[in-house]
This record gives sequence, C-alpha cells and structure tokens, in this order.
Amino acid sequence: MPFVGYDAVILTTPVPRTALKSDHRFTGSELMRMRMAPNPLYFTPDESRALADFIDQQDLQAAGWPGRLAKT
Repeated sequence: MPFVGYDAVILTTPVPRTALKSDHRFTGSELMRMRMAPNPLYFTPDESRALADFIDQQDLQAAGWPGRLAKT
C-alpha cells in the first residue's frame, strides 16, 4: 500500500493570506487563483522558497524545510 509521510508543524507566527497576496511571487499560485482553496495547497518550488521567507527559522527547521528547499 502506498504511504505518504506527513508531519504537521504549528507555526509560531501564522502567515496571513494578505501577506502572500501582496507578494508578486504568489500572483499565479493556487492560493490566489481559487476563491476557496483546498487544504493542503499546492505550491511550486519557487512559491515554496518564497513562502519560506515568511516563516520563522525555527519553524522551518522543525518542519525539515531547509533540506527540502535545497533539493528544489
């Protein structure tokens, strides 16, 4: 049976949608295109790197993002 691992990390400071909406790097993202976005959202590698700019470094470490972002 296929298996997808997932570890949720609660962010120290949530990223408001308005912050992403004002950033040109998210203009074409699924989050901005869809009025009622699904959960989880799909972000391209570039959008994921841009999202990392809004997330506390400790939260990125806890989620294992530094290693994942290096692969994209």
